[in-house]
Amino acid sequence: MKGATALFVGLVMGFTATAQTQTNSDKKDPSTELGKKEAYIENNNLKKSTLPVVINPNTSSKDAVLWSEDFASGFAASTNGAWTTSGVNANFVEYDTDGPDNLIPNGWGPLPSPTAGNGFAIFDFYDRFPDAPGTFASTPAEAKLTSPVINLGAGTTDAQIDLYMQLYNCCHATEKNMTIDISTDGGLTFPNSIVANADFGRNDRHWNLGLGYHFRWKISNYIVADPTNVVIRFNWTSTSPDANAQYDNTYFWMIDDITISDVPDHSLEFTELGSGAPAHDIIFDGDGANSKMGIMALGQATSIGMDANIVNYGTVTQTNVKLQVNIEDDNGTNITTLTSATGGTIAENDTLDFNTLFTSQTWTPTAAGSYNFIYSMTSDSSGVAGFEAQLDTFTLNVTNNTLHSIDWNAFSNNIGTEELGDDGSGLASRLYFPNPNVDTTDYIYLENLDIRFSTQSDAGGEVLVEIQDTSIDLATSFNNAPLFSGTFDVTTAMVGGTGTFDLRDSVWNAWLGEYELFGRELDANNSYYMVAYLFSNGGASPVQIANDQTFTQPSLSGIMFNVDDNRWYVGYTTGLDMNAPWLRARFAENPDANIGLEEAKSNEYNVYPNPVLGNDFSLQIAEEGNYTLELVNLTGQLVQTSNIHTERNEVKKVDVSSLAKGVYVLNIKGDNLTESVKITVK
Repeated sequence: MKGATALFVGLVMGFTATAQTQTNSDKKDPSTELGKKEAYIENNNLKKSTLPVVINPNTSSKDAVLWSEDFASGFAASTNGAWTTSGVNANFVEYDTDGPDNLIPNGWGPLPSPTAGNGFAIFDFYDRFPDAPGTFASTPAEAKLTSPVINLGAGTTDAQIDLYMQLYNCCHATEKNMTIDISTDGGLTFPNSIVANADFGRNDRHWNLGLGYHFRWKISNYIVADPTNVVIRFNWTSTSPDANAQYDNTYFWMIDDITISDVPDHSLEFTELGSGAPAHDIIFDGDGANSKMGIMALGQATSIGMDANIVNYGTVTQTNVKLQVNIEDDNGTNITTLTSATGGTIAENDTLDFNTLFTSQTWTPTAAGSYNFIYSMTSDSSGVAGFEAQLDTFTLNVTNNTLHSIDWNAFSNNIGTEELGDDGSGLASRLYFPNPNVDTTDYIYLENLDIRFSTQSDAGGEVLVEIQDTSIDLATSFNNAPLFSGTFDVTTAMVGGTGTFDLRDSVWNAWLGEYELFGRELDANNSYYMVAYLFSNGGASPVQIANDQTFTQPSLSGIMFNVDDNRWYVGYTTGLDMNAPWLRARFAENPDANIGLEEAKSNEYNVYPNPVLGNDFSLQIAEEGNYTLELVNLTGQLVQTSNIHTERNEVKKVDVSSLAKGVYVLNIKGDNLTESVKITVK
């Protein structure tokens, strides 16, 4: 039996078998940014496996319960015996039934544990600490809540503690000052501790605090000395000031439904590896280094495979452990099931990793819609009574050739000028475009970039939008000139919503005597950075952009420019506060209208309408001369030829009534022009 084990998923940058890696110097250490703020959390969807306890309430079942506490009768009157409070500031530990005092009027409800209605424990630093309400401590903070003696039974060698809890947490995420201490001498000494807030980042602007998290840790080795004389203590102590002489980073800590029980015999969980390999992963186009496109344009659909890491939390060795991923459409209909080809054997607390647990098949979406990826696992023991296995679901959105992005439509937190610098800081998402647009052979056409702004943004800021290729030196900048550059204002309508920024190309139409806008033409089967440089007018108008933490993106998929350091980073060393910014490319609604854009960028000639909707199209050539017109199909076969003479800017009709519908190349060869342009005949 191994000792106390907190099974958790740390927040670090991603790694897969084929992913790119970066040195730590390419990650930003937030502790070096004195006076800067870490990213706010605005809407935290179900955490899935990003916290240590990963019991799925719908599938898990524990072995015998040895002891439990739900605070139904408060501290003093508990049926287990009296709980005691102690410490310099013991007054901010209380029994409560609704939640922290000053937040209830604002709609912040209690911890949603199964028995929250009959009360729970709360360390309410925000309201009950002697310093002014809502401020940080300028003196050390200390409070402890201690259980009565717990008799788990002589000879008990196998135990876990689980509970529901929630933190309202602020600024100094590296300070892990909340512990669960364990004694086996009746509370005289507490030699063993579990860090309770190890996986909570900043969430002081968390608009959906109602989510409570279910944790569990093994404590077998912690109780072995005397399981009949156990005491547990919840300890909130902050005795070391930060750089701003403040002593605490958390407003409140809520706890309920504490249970000590036997460790299950059969229990499997997804887990992150120490190397940084995520608990679950998804591989696009067979390359782990490709950005994970959580919003995928149908025309850019590519093959998708999955892998995972699984730990055996239970006491019984599991054999033939396999990964299984069911893919369902938004109606709940199962489309296909992907499984790992081989299984593996894992003893208690050991792990089977992605080198074994990867799907041997792939799947490519063929229609727009939302698709749920339901990760589960099987073993030779999975049919036995009491077997528990984690079940996690992620959603891929496939759009009808409109949006394409590395975010998974989850607003996990926001990041911008407050963290990266007031004016000139930046965020960039690397978008992968494997396929050309419809009716082209080489190009994609982008019309807009959609950026999701946080409510922490203010109107009046500016965004410099660029499209860049992927050639970059993080210590300096992009190596080449941008393929597009434009500056836009952040308006009131964009704050808390989406700003749409025009990427289209302005092309001179000699026939109309005016400029027309066409989708931005880029090479297909390539990746590009969508870049947003942020300007807040010296901090007066902050610009904050949504970030998604759903899947750990491969290194360089999302990057951030810290203006104070004058360099790019692949993220933070401490987590996923910058992982997948909401920078979404929007395709041309009618990509056919862009055929020939590259060739039509001068006023030398004009071909219209294109696509050809009737029996002919018009050709206008700026210079007088004799020209040969050749139409060639995409297999290289010459299908039509003619000779013409034109006066300056004369318009000639070219009959294509004999041609089948499809894409052709028009070769213009003559005295003053030699050019090729793609023509689509509808």
